[in-house]
Amino acid sequence: MQNLDPTLTPSVLEEKIEMKKYIDRFGLPCSETLVCASKCSLKTNLPRLGKIYIFNLHVCFWPQVMKSNAEVWKFEDIAGITSQGNVLKIVLIRHEAITVSGLENSEKFIATATQHWNAYCLKNNNQITSIVSSSPTPATQLSAPSTPHKASFDGFLLSTEFQTGNEATLECSVKDFYEKFIRNEAKETYKQILTEKDIFDIAVSDFEENEKWGYLRNEEFSVPLKGIPFGPQVAKTVTQTVYFFDGDVLYLGSTNQTPEVPYGDTFRLEYKISVTPKGEKQCVFKEDFAVYFMKKTVLRSTIESQGVSNAKKDIDTMIRIYGEKISGKTVANGGDKQFMADDAPEPKFFKQSKMKTVHESTLPFTHLDFFKYFLSDKSKETQKKMLEEKGESDVEIEDWEKGDNSQVRTITTITSPNLNKQITTRSQVQQFYQLKKETLIVGSVMNYLDFSDYFTVETRMTVQSVNKTESTICFQGNIIMKKKGDEKEKDLVLKLEKACRKDVQKYIELFEEIKKDEEATQKGLVIRVSNQMTKLTFKEQMMVCHNVLLLLIFIALMGIFVKTH
Repeated sequence: MQNLDPTLTPSVLEEKIEMKKYIDRFGLPCSETLVCASKCSLKTNLPRLGKIYIFNLHVCFWPQVMKSNAEVWKFEDIAGITSQGNVLKIVLIRHEAITVSGLENSEKFIATATQHWNAYCLKNNNQITSIVSSSPTPATQLSAPSTPHKASFDGFLLSTEFQTGNEATLECSVKDFYEKFIRNEAKETYKQILTEKDIFDIAVSDFEENEKWGYLRNEEFSVPLKGIPFGPQVAKTVTQTVYFFDGDVLYLGSTNQTPEVPYGDTFRLEYKISVTPKGEKQCVFKEDFAVYFMKKTVLRSTIESQGVSNAKKDIDTMIRIYGEKISGKTVANGGDKQFMADDAPEPKFFKQSKMKTVHESTLPFTHLDFFKYFLSDKSKETQKKMLEEKGESDVEIEDWEKGDNSQVRTITTITSPNLNKQITTRSQVQQFYQLKKETLIVGSVMNYLDFSDYFTVETRMTVQSVNKTESTICFQGNIIMKKKGDEKEKDLVLKLEKACRKDVQKYIELFEEIKKDEEATQKGLVIRVSNQMTKLTFKEQMMVCHNVLLLLIFIALMGIFVKTH
């Protein structure tokens, strides 16, 4: 009788028989050995009950039902095996993370599985494990967190083709960008950026770890719909933002949908951003975008064309804002509405920085309304009209240009320097403004060009918003006498105070006129459309309604194509 191989004891024979079953079941190499196994609940897309096996170089799952759906993962396709409490996480390089829970004797199984994985990494000098940590670094810490697994945009951004938005070099490292704009502690800065874009009712959640996409948060806010004569004046926007790190590169993605407007449920905007290191103190910010259609719509071409135009403008705006926040200086020009940091110092503009308060009052509109209607380049005709009504002529108002920590311009007129208006002279007013989140500061220095040795008037005007419909206005001034003339300094101060009072009254009157004109224009359009509709047949009325709806949707789209990240 032939002797059995002495190494084939009953327990070893049983194990070899079991291994042959596993090799046949999972299609494993004959050299594989079993490390540990346990009943469990495995979750990829849906949770499934079954049994998980950790082999020398493979992880396998045998489902309790539908045995044909067995899973096999090679170690070389795994980025990490980690644990969170009684849950085992298997992070795949090119797919989502696998969560394994409900393990028998979970503490022992998890310890065995992770120790075996760590030994494999050491033996093979596996660099992939550096991506993974045993517990995700919280997004609230000061340094940039490592991504808890090999994250990607797969399944989050659904567009297959993205258009190039813009690219710029920022004067900060990737880590600094993350800390200043992305981490949970930077949420208030992010809200401020949205506010500067006329967005309100802002609600932003914290970033939380996501198995597929790194870290995810939800956002909601309201966007004004400008230019629509009737219907809703605001639209609620729903946004999701994700971020993850891949090595030293920060990736962000966002989806933006406005379901309450007509056809708003047919599409959404998608953005993807990369922030790449450029030396030690710089990074390259690159952003692309796409309009993704979830349903068919007859307005597809209109939505796409408006989306492309406005997305590019918004990306340019975001890059400018990031640059301003990083440098602490405004890069705006042209007199458009651009906010400066609240702590930005005033430029050295006045000879005498200490000024007397000459007039204070309340305005029935905000500092932003004041800027829009009485200071911006677009309102120069209104400004010219006010000066001419005060007796000045040959008024020339330059465009605003970037100055030292402000915007600057020059105004020249023909005016009278004395109370009796017996003589006229050319006057030159040099101005600056600083527009902040709640405050507008305007400084002016007026000199008489033909009487350079007469006197100079320096004024500072501050408009401070107190709520959404009101603001306070304060005038301060100095009269700098250069030579004794027909008027005394006290009389000139009284003249300045009187002029400030008249200006405030004029601002209020003009604002009321502008609002009445806007309301009349809106009502007139509705009345004209209504009168014409009564003269049409039913079919013609339906065609008109369709065209008007298309026009209103087109106007609305101009307001809702905004991005957040």
